[in-house]
Amino acid sequence: MTSSEINFRIVDTVEACGKDRWDALVGEHGICNCYDYLLALEKSKINDFRYKYILIYQENTLIFGMVVFVTQQLYLDVPVSQEFKKVINFLRNVFPRFLVAKAIVCGSPIAECNYFSYKSGTNLQFVFMKAQEAIAKLEQEEKINLVVFKDFEENQQVDPHLKKLGFTKVYCLPSTVLKTRYADFKKYLKSLKNKYRANIVNKINKIHCNLDSEISWQIKDKIESIYSLYLQTYERAPVKFEKLNKQFFLDLFSNLPEKKRCLLLFKYNQNIIAFAVLLICKNNCINFRIGMDYSVNKELHVYFHLLYHNIEFCIKQQLDNLYLSQTSYRPKLELGARLYPIVGYLKHRNPIWHRILSLLMKIFFRRYSELALSANPIETLKKIFPEYY
Repeated sequence: MTSSEINFRIVDTVEACGKDRWDALVGEHGICNCYDYLLALEKSKINDFRYKYILIYQENTLIFGMVVFVTQQLYLDVPVSQEFKKVINFLRNVFPRFLVAKAIVCGSPIAECNYFSYKSGTNLQFVFMKAQEAIAKLEQEEKINLVVFKDFEENQQVDPHLKKLGFTKVYCLPSTVLKTRYADFKKYLKSLKNKYRANIVNKINKIHCNLDSEISWQIKDKIESIYSLYLQTYERAPVKFEKLNKQFFLDLFSNLPEKKRCLLLFKYNQNIIAFAVLLICKNNCINFRIGMDYSVNKELHVYFHLLYHNIEFCIKQQLDNLYLSQTSYRPKLELGARLYPIVGYLKHRNPIWHRILSLLMKIFFRRYSELALSANPIETLKKIFPEYY
């Protein structure tokens, strides 16, 4: 294969690619990049995002596909500490767009983790050269100079090609994953350290008699309660990601088949006080979004029970892993989860601005890099991220 034998298309909706063709490329592991999920994302019109899809073909065969979105408001200060954020927010009173950039962002804006989707056996050197051509075309059309790859699984095959094209790599806030392939919950408990196991058993024994859990496959009749609880959690988050709207939750449940999504609900005195949206694919479960009533969280250990029942659900369903996302690390680690690295890449068309931004991002993301590369991540987490631990 040579670079002249492959070509690209840029389309405005995943529908232009076709469900079967897109999903065959993405595979089962990328539920947050599958056709039905992306269609829900498009319909819900979150923020100012405008979606594009880069499709690369060898003859008539789709060999690479990537969702990108165009935004006028990419906040580059997300990883900085609270002390720096206060300074940045002060400066924004005078310069409203300080560290706010127009950007073309590669990857789904709302995903546990993004993956590079390409056909097995593809020559990645030629593919990424062609992807760079497509991105350059978008930059010209949109009059945007900054390109960012957002929250991707670290891929040693892809990494050298992006670096060769001039992208700077940074480590993002790591995510968490928990092994759940156990014969039963007792076997899972035995796998934990003694002090953590004792703590879990103690909390389980203290479950309030009026606290009930259930699995639901529908969301429409509960959307007002669900969304109110989601907003409570969103507003309290130390790091705020994209704010979802009601329509996204409705479209997500409408688009995805039942076997790939469900709600874990907690009720107290017959009122919903907590939920978790669970996405299921290829023997894995993603704890996608949660929400809870913080007025009863400490009294009823609500967050713990969300995690505990999610683990129990995975074990009963004989799922291999539970992905628990970023932040709130301490309870997840005590339940046996481990950290895994998430990476991003950036490139500015102007070489001078690229050097400046690369330096800034390496400073801003320094703590994330230290954590991702640490030989003892739990101790590093306690030291440099006490707010997340």
